[in-house]
Amino acid sequence: MVEFGEKVKKLREEKGMTQQTMADQLYVTRQAVSRWECGARFPDLLTAKKIAQILEVSVDELLSGEELKKSIERDPVLSAPVSNMIQTILYAVASAAYLLMLVFSLYSFY
Repeated sequence: MVEFGEKVKKLREEKGMTQQTMADQLYVTRQAVSRWECGARFPDLLTAKKIAQILEVSVDELLSGEELKKSIERDPVLSAPVSNMIQTILYAVASAAYLLMLVFSLYSFY
């Protein structure tokens, strides 16, 4: 699991940014960025959001300490017809049960 500071440093370096460049974009000192990266301090939530925007990652990915895998979700496309069929079957069973109750109640009435 990667710590917050390590993640910020890694992503910042991948972008080719210096601590000073990032500090200028965040309106903080270079020392503040250095403290975040070494784990001595943490930014407030709004600053963390700005860091995530600058580094082009989600706040969740930045704070989670784990690599989030972005995958294409194919399951809903495949399961939509199946769920529609199941829903139709359930409605048919419920309708049949209602009709049976109606028939039995009318039969017992006469």
